[in-house]
Amino acid sequence: GFDLKTDKGVRKINVTAKTKFERGDDTVSFEEITEGAHVTVFGTVLGDGKEVVAKEVNLQGAEEHGHHGGGHKH
Repeated sequence: GFDLKTDKGVRKINVTAKTKFERGDDTVSFEEITEGAHVTVFGTVLGDGKEVVAKEVNLQGAEEHGHHGGGHKH
């Protein structure tokens, strides 16, 4: 699993063998979720609301646009 920062605090996201990971229309792997990534999680909220069992995790961001050309230097 992983921790997800929300405007209501940090939530613990639990993943199972059935959790789907997607970016747009593409299926991706759990390993593609990196710190700072923007995600949307669909699942079941447990107990006090600070833990979620994820059914689906949708990644958002630049990966779908690729890393071609000059890029940004940091």
